Amino acid sequence: MACSPFPNNTYICLCTHDSFPPSANGTCRRNVVTVGPGVDGRIPVMPPRNTSLDSQKKEAAEITIDYARINFMVPSIFVGIISFVLLASIVAYCRRRSRRNAAQASPINLKQSLLVAERYAPNPQYSTCSAAGVPVLRKETLSFLKEVGEGCFGKVFKGEF
Repeated sequence: MACSPFPNNTYICLCTHDSFPPSANGTCRRNVVTVGPGVDGRIPVMPPRNTSLDSQKKEAAEITIDYARINFMVPSIFVGIISFVLLASIVAYCRRRSRRNAAQASPINLKQSLLVAERYAPNPQYSTCSAAGVPVLRKETLSFLKEVGEGCFGKVFKGEF
């Protein structure tokens, strides 16, 4: 009798002379050859019947393939779930940030509240002038000599006071 191991820690035992499993008490059938007329004393060898052995090997191979698939699928699914959660959190963060920026840039209804100083930016092209450094001229003291051009606030003249 010979026993073959399988990867799932099981064994199958077969009789060596006919490839059948042993009987319930663990013995193999014996073929007794008697020498007689027409028999030369040689034991005929039967071709091995590996059908049950082959099917069990195939089952063991399928089990091995299933373990291999499981060993591949579990980490793949785990990485996929983590990637999905990470991507979803990035998208949610970006949307929340864009909504917050859009809410801050929205126009203010002045009928409900006054314009707060932090909500407007002064024009950077204008500097603050002190009243003492700028003389106040009356229109009667000015004489316009020549029109120079036109700017954002109207016509520009060259003149004297």
